[in-house]
Amino acid sequence: MVLLLLVASAGSTCTLYFPTSFGIASLSPANQPTPGAADWSTYWLQMRGQGGFQGIYTQWDASGAGNIPEAIVTTAAAGFGSVVVLGITSALGDPGKTASLESMLAKLVTQEPVVYLGLGNEIDEEASFSAVAAFVNQLTDYVHSLGTAVPVFTVFQYEHLLGLPDAAARVAQLTSVDFVAFTTYPCLNYSSGAAVPRDYYQPIANWVHTAIAFTEVGWPSRSQNGPAYPDLHGSEQDQLAFIQTFQSAIADYGPFFANWFSLHDPAPWTEGTPVTSFNQVLTSAGLMANGSGPAKSALAAWLNRPAPLPE
Repeated sequence: MVLLLLVASAGSTCTLYFPTSFGIASLSPANQPTPGAADWSTYWLQMRGQGGFQGIYTQWDASGAGNIPEAIVTTAAAGFGSVVVLGITSALGDPGKTASLESMLAKLVTQEPVVYLGLGNEIDEEASFSAVAAFVNQLTDYVHSLGTAVPVFTVFQYEHLLGLPDAAARVAQLTSVDFVAFTTYPCLNYSSGAAVPRDYYQPIANWVHTAIAFTEVGWPSRSQNGPAYPDLHGSEQDQLAFIQTFQSAIADYGPFFANWFSLHDPAPWTEGTPVTSFNQVLTSAGLMANGSGPAKSALAAWLNRPAPLPE
C-alpha cells in the first residue's frame, strides 16, 4: 500500500518536526470512498490542526508518464508540502519509462515542496527483489545528482521481512538511500494489541544502520475478523493498547516519522459482516469512523493531543 506524506508548509518552505512526528498515512477524509467537497474541506482543517505528517502512496505515472502525480499537486495547492512514496516497478527494465520517471523526479524535487522522497513500496515482497533494489539505488543516485537536499528512502514490509532468513542482507543492498522505512501491521502476528511485546521492533537494530521511519502503522477496531482472520480481535481499546506499546517500542530508534494507516475508516463496515481479505480488516483501522461521529479513543494517544480533531 501507500504513500505520499505531507507536512503543513508556508509557501514552498517545509518544516521538519523532531523528535518523531506522529501523523496519518493516507488521504482519508470522512465518507470514503466518495467524500464530498465539505468532507475534504474539513479534512484539510483536521490535518492542519494535528501538525504531523500525512501520507499518500501513488504510482509514478498516475497522471501520465513524465507528469507529477495529481495527488501531490492538489495537496500542495491545499497548503501542504509532501513526503512522497512512489510505486516505480512498472518502469523497471524499460529505458523509455525510466527516462520519463527521471524527468518527473527532476520536476518533483525542484518544483514541489517535497520533504522526503520514497522510491518503491514494500520492495521486499517483490519477486525480483535484487533488481528492484538496484533500480532504487540507480534512481536515488540520480536524485542526489540534481543537487537538492531532499532525503531519499525506500519502504520494506516489516512483518514480511521478519519471516525472511536474509532480511539483513536484503536491507544491505540499499546502498544509496538516506534512510529506510517500514510498513507494520502486528495484527498479522498477534491476536490483540496488548499482546505485542515491547521488543517487537528490536530486529531493526540488526538490519539497519541508518535512520528509519514508519510509513504505515495500523490495528483494526472491528471485533470479529473471520473467516479470513478468525483469531484477530480488534477494538478501540485494542488500538489504544497497541499505540501505547508502539510508541514505547520505537523510542530507542528515533524514527523521523510514524504514520497511522488512516484518519477516518476508509469504508463503511458493520460488525459481524464476514471478512475475507486483509483489506477488509483495514476498513476498521482508522482513528475516526467513516462518517460522522466522535473520534475513537486511540486518536488523541496517536497524535499526542489532549483533545480530538475538529469534526
